[in-house]
Amino acid sequence: MPTSRLRIIDVMVGDVNQDGKVNSADATLLNNYLNGKASLSGNALRAADTNADFGVTKDDLTHLNDYLSGKVSYFNA
Repeated sequence: MPTSRLRIIDVMVGDVNQDGKVNSADATLLNNYLNGKASLSGNALRAADTNADFGVTKDDLTHLNDYLSGKVSYFNA
């Protein structure tokens, strides 16, 4: 029976643009994605799921903005 390989890559939750930081640029990109002005895939899409519900919605943007403003100090993911 053939075996498949699974590559595990760490993803920084909230780092939507994959630059190693979680900041307003990530919120802007996520907002653009939600408004159909940008596309996300792979690790960027995983990083955008800030509430760990296996989907990317406006709730993730709200959670990201709450994190950036200090209202929450962690992501659920």
